[in-house]
Amino acid sequence: MVINMKMIKTLLLLILLNSFSVQGYEGNLKNVHSVLEEFNLQTGTNKVNEQFVFTYAVRASNALSIDWSSGNKKDTSNELLKLWEGQSELNTLDSKGLLKSTRFKIELAGYLGVGIDKCIVTYDKNALRFFVVNYLEDRNARMRIAAIRNLGFVGNNQDIEYLSKVVKKQLEGWSQHAARSLDLIGTKESIGVLIELQNEVTDPALHDFMRSIVSQYSNGVKLAPSCNLNDN
Repeated sequence: MVINMKMIKTLLLLILLNSFSVQGYEGNLKNVHSVLEEFNLQTGTNKVNEQFVFTYAVRASNALSIDWSSGNKKDTSNELLKLWEGQSELNTLDSKGLLKSTRFKIELAGYLGVGIDKCIVTYDKNALRFFVVNYLEDRNARMRIAAIRNLGFVGNNQDIEYLSKVVKKQLEGWSQHAARSLDLIGTKESIGVLIELQNEVTDPALHDFMRSIVSQYSNGVKLAPSCNLNDN
């Protein structure tokens, strides 16, 4: 009988996965935990390189989005802060450094920024901004667009010029993310620039996208509270 080594590896992986799952995890980031668990197991049967880690970091970022959307915002924000500071239960399980990867931490910084704006977690937003800004010119295009997208959650008026330049390039996807980040920064200055840019861009899809954003403003003021303690 011919032994299929790939099948044997798959069976062993499933057995290990089940044994790890028995240990349980009671935190608020269960989907992130599942990705981390699989990553740890896969590192035993696959060559770990930059692309391998990046792929799982994207999966962990997507899982973070699900955990944020489905969980209690205050409890989740507190656990995200612990994760950022290396004090979460997940940090002790992260022996291969997935949750320390730049791609995941950019996403983590963004969600912490949201928690800060909602006044449900306390942290230095400038420190988060500094981390994200460092990757706006990264050699990896997917890292750059992640940084542009999350800059809206941690940025300030210092970032208006950079984001404006990205909008003016009218690149599909990139310019939309930059416009949204100007919206999310939400200052009088960033909103004013966004309104001006909406009148300047010539790409129809980008123009319509920006018009849908600008429609929520009244005299350059965002029509939503920046801090809602009941939104958890």
